[in-house]
Amino acid sequence: CMASHVVGTADIQSLAASGDGKLVVLADAAGDVAVWDLPEGRELRRWPTGQKSLVHVCISPDGKRALTTSRIPATLKEWDLAIGRELLAIIGPQESFFLTRYDKAEGASAEDGITVPTPVQFSMGIYGPGGRTALVGDNAQASVLHYDLATGALIHQWYPDMYTMRLALSPDGMRLLVPLYNAQGELRNVQEIDWDGNKRFQKDGQKAGCFFMLD
Repeated sequence: CMASHVVGTADIQSLAASGDGKLVVLADAAGDVAVWDLPEGRELRRWPTGQKSLVHVCISPDGKRALTTSRIPATLKEWDLAIGRELLAIIGPQESFFLTRYDKAEGASAEDGITVPTPVQFSMGIYGPGGRTALVGDNAQASVLHYDLATGALIHQWYPDMYTMRLALSPDGMRLLVPLYNAQGELRNVQEIDWDGNKRFQKDGQKAGCFFMLD
């Protein structure tokens, strides 16, 4: 450890560093975002997002903006890091989806499941290629929503073959990557989705017994 700093009293939910390593942005359980100057070890600014369940923060490729994602209610916001000004707020679909939950008790069967209404729950929001769009996971539908950051319009919605707690872009920006983990938390496969919606798993990767990684 080269240095340590007290960054606040609320639990840190997510952090992201700028490409040049000079800034780090923190999102905490109180719904605040803080921008830190790493070389100087000081907080530059802090502001409330108004998001009650922050789960992720992501810095834009140019290092000037950030996305914050909250789970319930499902919201995605974009911020100007220089002044902490809100640039855009996207509210996820408001309808609930009916999912079946099962009793984990020994001997429970599929017939013991209870179908309950489940609201849309955003997970991880990331920038698309060039920072002009955003991709965010929705765990209620096990989908990925693609938004235009200039207008807030939904461009497309993909449905990977798993829940979407973790997302990444390939280095060339041409594919969305969704990881699969085993019960021990080990990465066992990655599903690739191109911009036309074509999906494929990594060759020889494990699929049976895998799932998404919970926070």
